[in-house]
Amino acid sequence: MLITVAEIRELLEGYCIDNSIVSDQFITDRRDKYVIPVIINGRLGLSINGNETKEVYVNGTGKDVLMLPDKGILELLDIQYVNTQSVYTPSLANFILISSEGILKAKYNFNESYIDPVFPKGTRNIKITYTVGFEDANIPADLNELIGYLTVIEILTWIEGRSGGGNVTSQAFSRNYGDLGKYTNIRRQLTQRCNLMIANYRSYTV
Repeated sequence: MLITVAEIRELLEGYCIDNSIVSDQFITDRRDKYVIPVIINGRLGLSINGNETKEVYVNGTGKDVLMLPDKGILELLDIQYVNTQSVYTPSLANFILISSEGILKAKYNFNESYIDPVFPKGTRNIKITYTVGFEDANIPADLNELIGYLTVIEILTWIEGRSGGGNVTSQAFSRNYGDLGKYTNIRRQLTQRCNLMIANYRSYTV
């Protein structure tokens, strides 16, 4: 189940933010109109409302292992070598998909007709088609947590812009804020945490 407004408010607990400062509708809008479509769907390429079919062009490594740009892939649909004299499609039965790591591996370094090694070196010379994404009912807990943290960052950024800066203290607003404005420390910490969590869904090599 997608993280709720109430659960996002729990992440805001302790920062003097209640309904009088940020409405439920504002939280919903930041989650549904920015965080999910722009960051989760757009930048991570993950579909929250069902599975998405993606076609990616990756660089051949000259080895029997290939890194894909996404992790958590649901199904491998097609592989094509696209810079040969004619498009060549090897059998999917010859490959192992290590979904959690975003790795595609040949079962053995076989000779696919004239294709040897399995993933010949090249620039965007291998086209991979696969599905990735989640139904609302089976969104992983860490992805839900990521959506929550990203929404909190958006809310804190909006408050900083509206109030002109300052960190919340036990008394009121203090003006000795850092280079990120109000909530400098928590926003920086949340951003670092989000970057680590994003690495669970994106590979570093394309």
